[in-house]
Amino acid sequence: MGQSGRIRTNAETASVREAADSIHSAAENIGSIVESVKQIEDAVDQKGSPSAPQNATKILRDVSAAVSSDCPKANISINAQDELQIPADEALTYALRHALENAITHSSETEPTIRIFAEALPDSDRIKISIRDNNPPIPKCEIDSIRDHESITATSHGTGVGLFIIKWCVESLGGEIEINRVQPRGNEVLIYFPTMRPAAVSLGSGCDAY
Repeated sequence: MGQSGRIRTNAETASVREAADSIHSAAENIGSIVESVKQIEDAVDQKGSPSAPQNATKILRDVSAAVSSDCPKANISINAQDELQIPADEALTYALRHALENAITHSSETEPTIRIFAEALPDSDRIKISIRDNNPPIPKCEIDSIRDHESITATSHGTGVGLFIIKWCVESLGGEIEINRVQPRGNEVLIYFPTMRPAAVSLGSGCDAY
């Protein structure tokens, strides 16, 4: 990236400047992918390790606040039941942040709107987190590659790895991911987690409170 900047600064023709810009853009993309791969490695390294139950609403608010700080024009709303406990560590933060950033990046609106819902499913031991946008539909090949990663080829999906980070980070915590197109417009990322009991708090008398 640094060398491409020097080339552009000293370029004497438009074609050389355009070439330098292309190199800079490619280097930025590679840097982004490298960071994404690091996040995937972290999730894989943690897979199988016990994760402490955390309050889902607090996590959603914290991640949304961080994304809103970077993208102040985005309108992110949260509708979540209280006291939802889910397995959580840094992998979940990665997944949620990528889901929100993907929705913002691919929005055609000046002020992207993202709605987040979290609820315990009736007659089930699972919690559902829904992240909805009003964006153009995610290409079918991208959704298919997430559903069946064994069939991925160089031409079957785009260059982004955001959806894969969401998938692998969620699965590292024992969760599941589903991606749907919403009619008449928009997409929905569904994340399912098993319900967890709140962490035990020692009372100092040999008993635990839940």
